[in-house]
Amino acid sequence: MAWLIPLAGAVLTPVLPEVARHFAGARRLDVMIGLVATGPALTAALLCLPAGWVIDRVNHRRALMAGLAGFALFGAAPYWTDRLELMVALRLILGVTLTVVMTTGMAMIADYFDGLARRRWLAMLGATSNVVGVLVAVAGGLIGSHSWKAPFLLHLLALLLLLAVAVVLRPTRLAQASAPAAAAPASLTSASFDPRQLLSVCVLTLAARQETSRFPHHLARTRTLG
Repeated sequence: MAWLIPLAGAVLTPVLPEVARHFAGARRLDVMIGLVATGPALTAALLCLPAGWVIDRVNHRRALMAGLAGFALFGAAPYWTDRLELMVALRLILGVTLTVVMTTGMAMIADYFDGLARRRWLAMLGATSNVVGVLVAVAGGLIGSHSWKAPFLLHLLALLLLLAVAVVLRPTRLAQASAPAAAAPASLTSASFDPRQLLSVCVLTLAARQETSRFPHHLARTRTLG
């Protein structure tokens, strides 16, 4: 499910200059374009911790299916609107669904796999998500050459993942969730968790993502002024 992270952001990177030109004259254009680009990542960064707490208390498979359906719906919805404010709102809501998919996907990996198998799956997701990010950016550029709105429709690819989840995945071993906390390894207890380290990583990642996503928009402005 980490594949949806680049799909929520990188797919629009090539068309951001076209979006800015289409809405030229809009109030606070730079801020609004920035939110179109990074709104999902911003929402996910703010909600990931509380979402993890909630996801642990619901059915993981159903939550994942709901998140995938919402991702496809709110991701593609900007294709049918010509209002910048509504587009920003839809992108922020998309971030909520992305948070559900991310946290539930990781929880299900923990449900299905243990030890080395779990680490392999996590490593594979991390590696392949970078490849998917490149492919999605290229696809967004090719489709966006015909219409700057077209890349939004690529979010409908989440429906394929929804179908796979519905057909392939069976309910996870929820009984594990009721195991005593004392059975957890000492390395996984809350005593070893430093929220300051997590916060610093989140802030750094969000700042880097904000600037890299808006780079095409900055480049287009520089060319225009030149």
